[in-house]
Amino acid sequence: MGNVAILFGIPIHEASFLSRVAESDYLRLYRSSLKNRDEYDKYIAEPFRDMATQVDQHSNFEVRTGATLKDLQEVSKTANVIIVVSHWKNYGFSNNDIIRPVNKNSFAKAASQSDDPLAQWLAHRLNRHLEAGKHQKSTFMASWLDSIRNLWRTELTLRDILEQALDVPLENELPQIEEVSQHVESDLTRRTRRRRWMDMLFANLVLPGNRLELFDGLHNSAAIAQSIDKSFNGVLDLTACTSTALADYISNYHQYRFRVVQFSENQEPVWAATVLKITLKSLLGYRDPADSAHYLDARQHAIQLTRQTLQSRWLAQHKKKNSRFLGGKLIMALKAVLSRQASQWQQLGGEPVRAINALFAYKKSIVKQLLVKTIVSSVLLAGAAYLAITLFSDQSALAVVIVAIFPIASGLITDLFGTWKELHYSNLLLLLIQDANDEQIKDIIDTLLDKL
Repeated sequence: MGNVAILFGIPIHEASFLSRVAESDYLRLYRSSLKNRDEYDKYIAEPFRDMATQVDQHSNFEVRTGATLKDLQEVSKTANVIIVVSHWKNYGFSNNDIIRPVNKNSFAKAASQSDDPLAQWLAHRLNRHLEAGKHQKSTFMASWLDSIRNLWRTELTLRDILEQALDVPLENELPQIEEVSQHVESDLTRRTRRRRWMDMLFANLVLPGNRLELFDGLHNSAAIAQSIDKSFNGVLDLTACTSTALADYISNYHQYRFRVVQFSENQEPVWAATVLKITLKSLLGYRDPADSAHYLDARQHAIQLTRQTLQSRWLAQHKKKNSRFLGGKLIMALKAVLSRQASQWQQLGGEPVRAINALFAYKKSIVKQLLVKTIVSSVLLAGAAYLAITLFSDQSALAVVIVAIFPIASGLITDLFGTWKELHYSNLLLLLIQDANDEQIKDIIDTLLDKL
Protein backbone atom coordinates (compact mmCIF):
# COMPACT_ATOMS: atom_id res chain seq x y z
CA MET A 1 0.00 0.00 0.00
CA GLY A 2 1.48 3.32 -1.04
CA ASN A 3 0.87 6.74 0.41
CA VAL A 4 -0.17 10.25 -0.57
CA ALA A 5 2.74 12.68 -0.56
CA ILE A 6 2.07 16.43 -0.38
CA LEU A 7 4.99 18.67 -1.33
CA PHE A 8 4.81 22.39 -0.62
CA GLY A 9 7.08 24.42 -2.88
CA ILE A 10 5.66 27.65 -1.48
CA PRO A 11 5.89 28.75 2.17
CA ILE A 12 2.96 27.99 4.48
CA HIS A 13 4.67 29.07 7.71
CA GLU A 14 6.17 32.41 8.71
CA ALA A 15 9.71 31.09 9.16
CA SER A 16 9.82 29.56 5.69
CA PHE A 17 8.27 32.72 4.23
CA LEU A 18 11.00 34.87 5.73
CA SER A 19 13.69 32.50 4.48
CA ARG A 20 12.41 32.65 0.89
CA VAL A 21 10.91 36.11 0.43
CA ALA A 22 14.16 37.77 -0.69
CA GLU A 23 14.85 35.41 -3.60
CA SER A 24 11.52 33.78 -4.50
CA ASP A 25 9.91 34.70 -7.81
CA TYR A 26 6.47 33.92 -6.40
CA LEU A 27 6.92 36.01 -3.23
CA ARG A 28 8.27 39.15 -4.93
CA LEU A 29 4.77 40.67 -4.84
CA TYR A 30 4.69 40.30 -1.04
CA ARG A 31 8.07 41.84 -0.16
CA SER A 32 7.10 45.49 0.05
CA SER A 33 5.11 45.74 3.28
CA LEU A 34 3.81 43.92 6.34
CA LYS A 35 0.28 44.34 4.96
CA ASN A 36 1.22 42.29 1.89
CA ARG A 37 2.73 39.62 4.10
CA ASP A 38 -0.42 39.46 6.21
CA GLU A 39 -2.48 39.03 3.04
CA TYR A 40 -0.21 36.19 1.93
CA ASP A 41 -0.66 34.42 5.25
CA LYS A 42 -4.43 34.91 5.27
CA TYR A 43 -5.28 34.06 1.68
CA ILE A 44 -2.51 31.61 0.69
CA ALA A 45 -0.56 30.12 3.61
CA GLU A 46 -3.43 29.62 6.07
CA PRO A 47 -5.80 27.74 3.69
CA PHE A 48 -3.01 25.34 2.74
CA ARG A 49 -1.97 24.92 6.38
CA ASP A 50 -5.53 23.93 7.23
CA MET A 51 -5.55 21.49 4.34
CA ALA A 52 -2.29 19.85 5.45
CA THR A 53 -3.15 19.76 9.16
CA GLN A 54 -6.09 17.36 8.74
CA VAL A 55 -3.86 14.59 7.33
CA ASP A 56 -0.47 15.42 8.83
CA GLN A 57 -0.69 12.68 11.47
CA HIS A 58 -2.31 10.04 9.27
CA SER A 59 -0.12 7.07 8.41
CA ASN A 60 -1.07 7.07 4.71
CA PHE A 61 -0.20 10.72 4.20
CA GLU A 62 3.18 12.42 4.13
CA VAL A 63 3.44 16.22 4.20
CA ARG A 64 6.74 17.88 3.28
CA THR A 65 7.01 21.64 3.64
CA GLY A 66 10.01 23.43 2.15
CA ALA A 67 10.05 20.85 -0.66
CA THR A 68 13.02 20.57 -3.01
CA LEU A 69 13.80 18.58 -6.12
CA LYS A 70 15.31 15.89 -3.89
CA ASP A 71 11.99 15.53 -2.05
CA LEU A 72 10.18 14.94 -5.32
CA GLN A 73 12.72 12.30 -6.25
CA GLU A 74 12.38 10.52 -2.91
CA VAL A 75 8.58 10.42 -2.64
CA SER A 76 8.19 9.25 -6.25
CA LYS A 77 9.81 5.95 -5.21
CA THR A 78 7.11 5.07 -2.67
CA ALA A 79 4.01 7.23 -3.16
CA ASN A 80 0.98 6.40 -5.29
CA VAL A 81 -0.22 10.00 -5.30
CA ILE A 82 2.04 13.06 -5.32
CA ILE A 83 0.53 16.52 -4.83
CA VAL A 84 2.88 19.39 -5.68
CA VAL A 85 1.61 22.75 -4.42
CA SER A 86 3.89 25.31 -5.94
CA HIS A 87 4.40 28.20 -8.35
CA TRP A 88 4.91 27.74 -12.07
CA LYS A 89 6.71 30.71 -13.57
CA ASN A 90 5.15 30.60 -17.01
CA TYR A 91 5.95 32.07 -20.43
CA GLY A 92 5.17 35.70 -19.56
CA PHE A 93 7.86 38.37 -19.24
CA SER A 94 7.98 40.49 -16.09
CA ASN A 95 10.17 43.54 -15.53
CA ASN A 96 12.25 41.42 -13.16
CA ASP A 97 13.04 39.00 -15.99
CA ILE A 98 15.11 41.62 -17.84
CA ILE A 99 18.59 41.57 -16.34
CA ARG A 100 19.97 44.92 -15.13
CA PRO A 101 21.59 47.03 -16.44
CA VAL A 102 19.36 46.81 -19.51
CA ASN A 103 21.24 46.91 -22.82
CA LYS A 104 18.69 47.24 -25.61
CA ASN A 105 21.41 47.15 -28.27
CA SER A 106 22.42 43.69 -27.08
CA PHE A 107 18.85 42.46 -27.56
CA ALA A 108 18.73 43.86 -31.11
CA LYS A 109 22.15 42.42 -31.95
CA ALA A 110 21.25 38.95 -30.67
CA ALA A 111 18.02 38.92 -32.69
CA SER A 112 19.77 40.15 -35.86
CA GLN A 113 22.23 37.26 -35.79
CA SER A 114 19.51 34.62 -36.24
CA ASP A 115 17.64 33.72 -39.44
CA ASP A 116 14.63 32.43 -37.51
CA PRO A 117 11.36 34.23 -38.51
CA LEU A 118 10.66 35.20 -34.90
CA ALA A 119 14.18 36.53 -34.46
CA GLN A 120 13.85 38.61 -37.62
CA TRP A 121 10.57 40.06 -36.37
CA LEU A 122 12.20 40.86 -33.03
CA ALA A 123 15.20 42.47 -34.73
CA HIS A 124 12.94 44.73 -36.80
CA ARG A 125 10.87 45.86 -33.80
CA LEU A 126 13.87 46.31 -31.52
CA ASN A 127 15.81 48.36 -34.07
CA ARG A 128 12.78 50.55 -34.69
CA HIS A 129 12.44 50.98 -30.94
CA LEU A 130 16.10 52.08 -30.71
CA GLU A 131 15.72 54.54 -33.60
CA ALA A 132 12.68 56.13 -31.97
CA GLY A 133 14.72 56.69 -28.82
CA LYS A 134 17.51 58.48 -30.71
CA HIS A 135 15.17 61.13 -32.11
CA GLN A 136 13.51 62.11 -28.85
CA LYS A 137 14.04 65.79 -28.00
CA SER A 138 15.44 66.75 -24.63
CA THR A 139 13.81 70.18 -24.20
CA PHE A 140 11.51 70.74 -21.26
CA MET A 141 8.47 71.24 -23.47
CA ALA A 142 9.23 68.13 -25.51
CA SER A 143 9.64 66.06 -22.36
CA TRP A 144 6.37 67.41 -20.98
CA LEU A 145 4.52 66.64 -24.20
CA ASP A 146 6.06 63.14 -24.25
CA SER A 147 4.76 62.49 -20.74
CA ILE A 148 1.25 63.52 -21.86
CA ARG A 149 1.53 61.45 -25.04
CA ASN A 150 2.57 58.41 -23.00
CA LEU A 151 -0.95 58.33 -21.56
CA TRP A 152 -1.99 57.08 -25.02
CA ARG A 153 1.37 55.44 -25.73
CA THR A 154 1.53 53.24 -28.81
CA GLU A 155 5.32 52.84 -28.91
CA LEU A 156 6.19 49.64 -27.09
CA THR A 157 8.72 49.22 -24.31
CA LEU A 158 11.32 46.44 -24.42
CA ARG A 159 9.15 44.23 -22.22
CA ASP A 160 6.11 44.95 -24.42
CA ILE A 161 8.03 43.85 -27.53
CA LEU A 162 9.10 40.60 -25.87
CA GLU A 163 5.54 39.93 -24.73
CA GLN A 164 4.11 40.69 -28.18
CA ALA A 165 6.56 38.25 -29.75
CA LEU A 166 4.78 35.43 -27.92
CA ASP A 167 1.64 35.94 -30.02
CA VAL A 168 2.65 37.63 -33.29
CA PRO A 169 1.47 35.59 -36.32
CA LEU A 170 4.39 34.33 -38.42
CA GLU A 171 4.63 32.33 -41.62
CA ASN A 172 6.95 29.35 -41.97
CA GLU A 173 7.88 29.45 -38.30
CA LEU A 174 7.53 25.71 -37.76
CA PRO A 175 9.32 23.14 -39.94
CA GLN A 176 7.28 21.63 -42.76
CA ILE A 177 6.28 17.98 -42.35
CA GLU A 178 5.31 15.78 -45.25
CA GLU A 179 1.60 15.02 -45.53
CA VAL A 180 0.83 17.74 -42.93
CA SER A 181 -0.80 20.73 -44.61
CA GLN A 182 -1.40 22.85 -41.51
CA HIS A 183 -0.07 23.05 -37.95
CA VAL A 184 -2.61 23.49 -35.15
CA GLU A 185 -1.09 24.80 -31.95
CA SER A 186 -2.80 26.09 -28.82
CA ASP A 187 -1.96 29.55 -27.49
CA LEU A 188 -0.42 28.06 -24.36
CA THR A 189 1.81 25.69 -26.33
CA ARG A 190 2.95 28.40 -28.73
CA ARG A 191 3.76 30.89 -25.97
CA THR A 192 5.61 28.27 -23.96
CA ARG A 193 7.62 27.17 -27.00
CA ARG A 194 8.50 30.73 -28.03
CA ARG A 195 9.49 31.73 -24.51
CA ARG A 196 11.81 28.75 -24.28
CA TRP A 197 13.38 29.72 -27.62
CA MET A 198 13.68 33.41 -26.63
CA ASP A 199 15.40 32.42 -23.40
CA MET A 200 18.08 30.78 -25.51
CA LEU A 201 18.25 33.67 -27.98
CA PHE A 202 18.65 36.25 -25.21
CA ALA A 203 20.81 34.17 -22.86
CA ASN A 204 22.43 36.36 -20.16
CA LEU A 205 19.96 39.14 -21.03
CA VAL A 206 16.77 37.68 -19.50
CA LEU A 207 15.99 35.31 -16.66
CA PRO A 208 14.35 32.18 -18.09
CA GLY A 209 10.65 31.39 -17.80
CA ASN A 210 8.78 28.06 -17.79
CA ARG A 211 10.15 27.05 -14.41
CA LEU A 212 8.69 25.29 -11.34
CA GLU A 213 9.65 26.99 -8.10
CA LEU A 214 10.71 24.84 -5.17
CA PHE A 215 12.71 25.73 -2.09
CA ASP A 216 15.99 24.99 -3.86
CA GLY A 217 15.22 27.34 -6.76
CA LEU A 218 13.52 27.39 -10.15
CA HIS A 219 13.64 24.20 -12.23
CA ASN A 220 12.89 23.62 -15.90
CA SER A 221 10.57 20.90 -17.17
CA ALA A 222 13.41 18.50 -17.94
CA ALA A 223 14.77 18.64 -14.40
CA ILE A 224 11.32 17.99 -12.92
CA ALA A 225 10.61 15.08 -15.27
CA GLN A 226 14.00 13.46 -14.65
CA SER A 227 13.57 13.67 -10.87
CA ILE A 228 10.46 11.47 -10.94
CA ASP A 229 11.38 7.84 -10.39
CA LYS A 230 10.85 5.47 -13.31
CA SER A 231 8.83 3.15 -11.08
CA PHE A 232 6.18 5.78 -10.31
CA ASN A 233 2.83 4.93 -11.94
CA GLY A 234 0.20 6.69 -9.82
CA VAL A 235 -1.14 10.26 -10.01
CA LEU A 236 0.91 13.45 -10.09
CA ASP A 237 -1.19 16.47 -9.09
CA LEU A 238 0.45 19.71 -10.23
CA THR A 239 -1.51 22.27 -8.22
CA ALA A 240 0.15 25.29 -9.79
CA CYS A 241 -1.00 28.03 -12.14
CA THR A 242 -0.91 27.16 -15.87
CA SER A 243 0.82 23.84 -15.18
CA THR A 244 -0.35 22.29 -18.48
CA ALA A 245 2.95 22.95 -20.26
CA LEU A 246 4.90 21.20 -17.50
CA ALA A 247 2.38 18.35 -17.41
CA ASP A 248 2.66 17.79 -21.17
CA TYR A 249 6.44 17.58 -20.95
CA ILE A 250 6.39 15.18 -18.00
CA SER A 251 3.78 12.93 -19.63
CA ASN A 252 5.73 12.76 -22.86
CA TYR A 253 9.03 12.13 -21.05
CA HIS A 254 7.55 9.22 -19.07
CA GLN A 255 5.57 7.93 -22.07
CA TYR A 256 2.22 8.65 -20.40
CA ARG A 257 2.82 5.97 -17.77
CA PHE A 258 0.88 7.86 -15.06
CA ARG A 259 -1.91 10.42 -14.80
CA VAL A 260 -1.10 14.12 -14.33
CA VAL A 261 -3.62 16.59 -12.86
CA GLN A 262 -2.94 19.91 -14.59
CA PHE A 263 -4.38 23.40 -15.02
CA SER A 264 -4.39 25.64 -18.07
CA GLU A 265 -5.49 28.74 -16.11
CA ASN A 266 -4.30 30.58 -13.02
CA GLN A 267 -5.38 28.92 -9.78
CA GLU A 268 -7.00 30.88 -6.97
CA PRO A 269 -5.13 29.69 -3.81
CA VAL A 270 -8.22 29.58 -1.58
CA TRP A 271 -10.12 27.60 -4.21
CA ALA A 272 -7.23 25.17 -4.74
CA ALA A 273 -6.74 24.65 -1.01
CA THR A 274 -10.47 24.09 -0.45
CA VAL A 275 -10.70 21.51 -3.23
CA LEU A 276 -7.64 19.65 -1.93
CA LYS A 277 -8.95 19.77 1.64
CA ILE A 278 -12.24 18.17 0.60
CA THR A 279 -10.38 15.66 -1.55
CA LEU A 280 -8.10 14.54 1.29
CA LYS A 281 -11.00 14.37 3.72
CA SER A 282 -12.84 12.07 1.31
CA LEU A 283 -9.78 9.84 0.95
CA LEU A 284 -9.68 9.27 4.71
CA GLY A 285 -12.86 7.23 4.33
CA TYR A 286 -11.23 4.75 1.96
CA ARG A 287 -9.41 1.61 3.08
CA ASP A 288 -6.61 2.53 0.67
CA PRO A 289 -6.52 6.36 0.49
CA ALA A 290 -3.61 6.35 -1.94
CA ASP A 291 -5.43 4.39 -4.65
CA SER A 292 -5.12 6.39 -7.88
CA ALA A 293 -8.71 5.86 -8.98
CA HIS A 294 -10.02 6.87 -5.56
CA TYR A 295 -7.97 10.07 -5.66
CA LEU A 296 -9.20 11.14 -9.10
CA ASP A 297 -12.82 10.43 -8.16
CA ALA A 298 -12.48 12.28 -4.86
CA ARG A 299 -10.89 15.29 -6.54
CA GLN A 300 -13.59 15.54 -9.17
CA HIS A 301 -16.26 15.28 -6.49
CA ALA A 302 -14.48 17.99 -4.46
CA ILE A 303 -14.46 20.35 -7.44
CA GLN A 304 -18.19 19.88 -8.01
CA LEU A 305 -19.00 20.26 -4.32
CA THR A 306 -16.89 23.41 -3.96
CA ARG A 307 -18.46 24.97 -7.04
CA GLN A 308 -22.00 24.17 -5.85
CA THR A 309 -21.26 25.52 -2.36
CA LEU A 310 -19.86 28.79 -3.68
CA GLN A 311 -22.75 29.24 -6.08
CA SER A 312 -25.30 28.64 -3.32
CA ARG A 313 -23.61 31.13 -0.99
CA TRP A 314 -23.32 33.74 -3.74
CA LEU A 315 -26.96 33.39 -4.73
CA ALA A 316 -28.10 33.61 -1.11
CA GLN A 317 -26.07 36.75 -0.46
CA HIS A 318 -27.01 38.29 -3.80
CA LYS A 319 -30.72 37.60 -3.25
CA LYS A 320 -30.61 39.10 0.25
CA LYS A 321 -28.66 42.14 -0.91
CA ASN A 322 -30.97 42.88 -3.81
CA SER A 323 -34.35 41.75 -2.40
CA ARG A 324 -35.42 45.37 -1.88
CA PHE A 325 -34.85 46.19 -5.56
CA LEU A 326 -37.75 44.12 -6.87
CA GLY A 327 -40.22 46.97 -7.39
CA GLY A 328 -41.16 47.58 -11.02
CA LYS A 329 -41.20 51.35 -10.41
CA LEU A 330 -37.53 51.23 -9.38
CA ILE A 331 -36.62 49.40 -12.56
CA MET A 332 -38.37 52.03 -14.66
CA ALA A 333 -36.66 54.78 -12.70
CA LEU A 334 -33.24 53.28 -13.27
CA LYS A 335 -34.00 52.88 -16.94
CA ALA A 336 -34.86 56.57 -17.10
CA VAL A 337 -31.57 57.50 -15.43
CA LEU A 338 -29.71 55.28 -17.88
CA SER A 339 -31.58 56.45 -20.96
CA ARG A 340 -28.29 56.95 -22.80
CA GLN A 341 -27.85 53.18 -22.88
CA ALA A 342 -31.23 52.41 -24.44
CA SER A 343 -29.85 49.75 -26.77
CA GLN A 344 -28.19 48.01 -23.85
CA TRP A 345 -31.44 48.02 -21.87
CA GLN A 346 -33.16 46.05 -24.63
CA GLN A 347 -30.69 43.26 -23.93
CA LEU A 348 -30.86 43.56 -20.15
CA GLY A 349 -34.61 43.12 -19.88
CA GLY A 350 -36.28 43.83 -16.55
CA GLU A 351 -34.13 41.95 -14.08
CA PRO A 352 -33.48 44.28 -11.11
CA VAL A 353 -30.03 42.91 -10.31
CA ARG A 354 -28.88 43.64 -13.83
CA ALA A 355 -30.39 47.08 -13.58
CA ILE A 356 -28.28 47.85 -10.53
CA ASN A 357 -25.19 46.45 -12.23
CA ALA A 358 -25.90 48.64 -15.24
CA LEU A 359 -26.01 51.69 -12.99
CA PHE A 360 -22.56 50.84 -11.66
CA ALA A 361 -21.33 50.34 -15.24
CA TYR A 362 -22.79 53.72 -16.18
CA LYS A 363 -20.93 55.39 -13.32
CA LYS A 364 -17.72 53.70 -14.43
CA SER A 365 -18.17 55.02 -17.97
CA ILE A 366 -18.68 58.54 -16.59
CA VAL A 367 -15.43 58.29 -14.63
CA LYS A 368 -13.58 57.28 -17.80
CA GLN A 369 -15.12 60.18 -19.73
CA LEU A 370 -14.19 62.55 -16.94
CA LEU A 371 -10.58 61.38 -16.95
CA VAL A 372 -10.22 61.80 -20.72
CA LYS A 373 -11.89 65.20 -20.77
CA THR A 374 -9.80 66.45 -17.85
CA ILE A 375 -6.57 65.41 -19.57
CA VAL A 376 -7.59 66.92 -22.91
CA SER A 377 -8.64 70.19 -21.26
CA SER A 378 -5.41 70.35 -19.24
CA VAL A 379 -3.28 69.76 -22.33
CA LEU A 380 -5.16 72.42 -24.31
CA LEU A 381 -4.93 75.00 -21.53
CA ALA A 382 -1.24 74.26 -20.96
CA GLY A 383 -0.59 74.56 -24.68
CA ALA A 384 -2.48 77.85 -24.79
CA ALA A 385 -0.46 79.16 -21.85
CA TYR A 386 2.77 78.13 -23.56
CA LEU A 387 1.76 79.90 -26.80
CA ALA A 388 0.72 82.99 -24.85
CA ILE A 389 4.12 83.18 -23.19
CA THR A 390 5.96 82.52 -26.46
CA LEU A 391 3.94 85.09 -28.47
CA PHE A 392 3.67 87.68 -25.70
CA SER A 393 5.70 90.22 -27.68
CA ASP A 394 3.66 89.66 -30.86
CA GLN A 395 0.30 91.13 -29.90
CA SER A 396 -1.43 90.41 -33.22
CA ALA A 397 -0.43 86.74 -33.23
CA LEU A 398 -1.41 86.45 -29.59
CA ALA A 399 -4.86 87.85 -30.36
CA VAL A 400 -5.35 85.32 -33.16
CA VAL A 401 -4.41 82.46 -30.85
CA ILE A 402 -6.79 83.64 -28.12
CA VAL A 403 -9.68 84.06 -30.56
CA ALA A 404 -9.06 80.58 -31.99
CA ILE A 405 -8.64 78.75 -28.70
CA PHE A 406 -11.21 80.52 -26.50
CA PRO A 407 -14.38 78.94 -27.94
CA ILE A 408 -12.80 75.48 -27.97
CA ALA A 409 -11.58 75.79 -24.39
CA SER A 410 -14.89 77.17 -23.13
CA GLY A 411 -16.77 74.34 -24.85
CA LEU A 412 -14.49 71.70 -23.31
CA ILE A 413 -14.78 73.23 -19.85
CA THR A 414 -18.58 73.41 -20.12
CA ASP A 415 -18.68 69.76 -21.21
CA LEU A 416 -16.35 68.88 -18.35
CA PHE A 417 -18.64 70.49 -15.79
CA GLY A 418 -21.58 68.63 -17.33
CA THR A 419 -19.78 65.32 -16.86
CA TRP A 420 -18.97 66.21 -13.25
CA LYS A 421 -22.68 66.86 -12.75
CA GLU A 422 -23.59 63.43 -14.15
CA LEU A 423 -21.06 61.76 -11.86
CA HIS A 424 -22.49 63.67 -8.91
CA TYR A 425 -26.02 62.47 -9.71
CA SER A 426 -24.97 58.83 -10.18
CA ASN A 427 -22.97 58.87 -6.93
CA LEU A 428 -25.89 60.44 -5.10
CA LEU A 429 -28.28 57.85 -6.48
CA LEU A 430 -26.07 54.93 -5.48
CA LEU A 431 -25.47 56.42 -2.04
CA LEU A 432 -29.14 56.97 -1.30
CA ILE A 433 -30.36 53.54 -2.45
CA GLN A 434 -27.64 51.65 -0.54
CA ASP A 435 -29.50 51.38 2.78
CA ALA A 436 -33.02 52.52 1.90
CA ASN A 437 -36.06 50.31 1.96
CA ASP A 438 -38.28 49.73 -1.08
CA GLU A 439 -40.69 52.64 -0.45
CA GLN A 440 -37.88 55.07 0.32
CA ILE A 441 -36.10 54.07 -2.88
CA LYS A 442 -39.17 54.79 -4.98
CA ASP A 443 -39.54 58.24 -3.41
CA ILE A 444 -35.85 58.99 -3.93
CA ILE A 445 -35.94 57.97 -7.57
CA ASP A 446 -39.05 60.07 -8.25
CA THR A 447 -37.45 63.13 -6.69
CA LEU A 448 -34.20 62.70 -8.57
CA LEU A 449 -35.93 62.19 -11.89
CA ASP A 450 -37.74 65.51 -11.47
CA LYS A 451 -34.37 67.22 -10.97
CA LEU A 452 -32.66 65.35 -13.81
